[in-house]
Amino acid sequence: RVATSAVNRLGPDDLGAVVYPLWGTPQNFTADRQGLVAAIQQPFMGASAGAVSPAECRCGLCSLETMTTVADALRDVPQRRKILLFIGRVIPIQSMGHCGGRVREARQTLLRSAQVANLTIHVLDLIDEEDWVRTIKGRYERLLLEIFA
Repeated sequence: RVATSAVNRLGPDDLGAVVYPLWGTPQNFTADRQGLVAAIQQPFMGASAGAVSPAECRCGLCSLETMTTVADALRDVPQRRKILLFIGRVIPIQSMGHCGGRVREARQTLLRSAQVANLTIHVLDLIDEEDWVRTIKGRYERLLLEIFA
């Protein structure tokens, strides 16, 4: 729902793309909203969303590496706002344990690439979407109503 909502809110001159960290059918940059939604709703040919095991993304590095690839691809796109909306469940943020050094290095590489590309990254790490909605409403709904009312 979140990804489809983001696509539906793209402006008339906006382009969107859908990428997956592991296995998935990507949709390159396009203004075709139906194509973007189709790529979101069926990430794998003949498979439902969530069919890939998180174990296939060792230490969560595939998410960071995919975002770095997107940032690098956007580096030479001039004069446009660039936003990456990451919606997922496997994104490492702590540099501890046996993956610590690799996670720290991948995170630093991503941040450098995003800075060079002038790319803003928004992360929605949705484990329980209903819990996430309750949390956001509880934290921000009253504040936003005060600001915009």
